[in-house]
Parts: sequence; C-alpha cells; structure tokens
Amino acid sequence: MYLLARRSLDFQVLVARNCEEALDMIQNEKPDAVVLDIQIPGISGIEVAKAVRANPDVAGTPIIAVTAYSMAGDKEKILAAGCDYYLSKPIDTRGFPRTIQSVLNGETPQMEFPPLL
Repeated sequence: MYLLARRSLDFQVLVARNCEEALDMIQNEKPDAVVLDIQIPGISGIEVAKAVRANPDVAGTPIIAVTAYSMAGDKEKILAAGCDYYLSKPIDTRGFPRTIQSVLNGETPQMEFPPLL
C-alpha cells in the first residue's frame, strides 16, 4: 500500500507493510491519496477502505484500489466499500502516473489505457 502526500511540486511516497500500519499512517500523516492493494497482509483492503470512510478526519481521502480481483462483481464490491477508483492488475506502469496526477488534481482519471507498444 502506498500513501501519497504532495510536498510542493514533488510527491512523498509512504509505504505501509500491512493494513494496520496503513490505517495508522493514514490517520497520522493525512495523505493526499491512498493507493490500496486489496490483497495485502492483515485485514483486507476492503476493510481498510471502509475504516477510512468511517473516520471523519480522513474520510475524503481519495482511494485508488489496485487489485488482481477482476471477476464479475469485484469492481462493484470494491467501489461500494469506499474506493474511488479501481485498477485491475496488471496495470500500465506508464499510464499509472497520469492516473495519480489526475486524482491529486481533483479530476476523474482515465482508467483504461491503450496497450503498450
């Protein structure tokens, strides 16, 4: 899980090793966005999203779910848990920074990217 915090024109990336650590970091650091792997150690990423949404101090933090779950209904379940965006693995690593920048700019990011050449 990666927590993103803007610092001037650069970004500081904070890395949590498990869900419990992530929840503590989200509460204490108040990141600008959270990139949440749904399958991380500890409680599920879905539970992390629900906990963030239930915490008034950080409830508005954008959450980008990155997951290998891509079966019918998975996207809807993840978004219903409180994630703002859903990306299925594998992700386009060249397009992903555009997604992050869009989220941090308050825009709706393009979630589907053209195939790599």
